[in-house]
Amino acid sequence: MLMFPPQNQCQSNDVKAFCDVMIKVGRDNGMQIAQPCYVKYLRENEIKTVCEEIKKKAAGNPIDLVYCILPRNSSSCYPRIKHEFENLNAISTQCMEMRNLKPPKPQTIGNILQKVNTKIGGVNNIAADMTKIPIFNKPCIVMGADNAHPAQGEGSRPSVSALVGSMDKFACRYATQIGIQKTDGKKVHSPVIESLQAMVKNMLIKFYQSVKTKPQRIIFYRDGISEGQFYQVMLYEVDAIKKACLELEKVLPFSYLRRLSETSSHAALCSEPSRRRQIW
Repeated sequence: MLMFPPQNQCQSNDVKAFCDVMIKVGRDNGMQIAQPCYVKYLRENEIKTVCEEIKKKAAGNPIDLVYCILPRNSSSCYPRIKHEFENLNAISTQCMEMRNLKPPKPQTIGNILQKVNTKIGGVNNIAADMTKIPIFNKPCIVMGADNAHPAQGEGSRPSVSALVGSMDKFACRYATQIGIQKTDGKKVHSPVIESLQAMVKNMLIKFYQSVKTKPQRIIFYRDGISEGQFYQVMLYEVDAIKKACLELEKVLPFSYLRRLSETSSHAALCSEPSRRRQIW
């Protein structure tokens, strides 16, 4: 646990009381939480040094989470923590402003623990009778993808593509992959995710490692496509998904694609057989 406010504002007995309540709330909700194994007050310019100290103390063992208490209205501390721990060292963090430290409120802590549980690979909610939902009567992976482009006037900056995929049989736990798509001097950014084949292949492997079975169905959601780009993106990316599957298995785990219809107020899957878009 890292405390960024001065010690006279964030006293150790308040931190201890907060941890005690967090342990109790976690235990009441099925989470086993121990007292922090590393507690330190630090300044913002010491983040990198402290990160190295924590890694050294862990001695190669996995670090579940680094909990950070931030000063009030701190705008620069949060991104530096995320960059150093998560981007550079793949260590999960949970940040909280000091105003939530005292008095420790069980409801607030419960909300924070839902975030923590997700970050360490837990599942917070699952729908009742999931086995009765037809789509889940066979192993099914749900994926979602988007391609974020830089703002107008920043044409030289790369696009960032992201893919998430479910990692359990009821699509309640997800893994993420991020990719950088360079422009190579082009002013117009490609709407397709050019590395999708490799990303999907890696996601299918992760699903198999997690669920211990191969998916027999794939549901793929794609956001951020205009009406005029839909067919271009569909042809390229469906082909990429097919190729990723065929790299791992000769039999494709899906037979048709349903288009995601978007309006300003809602998004829904077209389910009428006449509107199913055959892809091969």
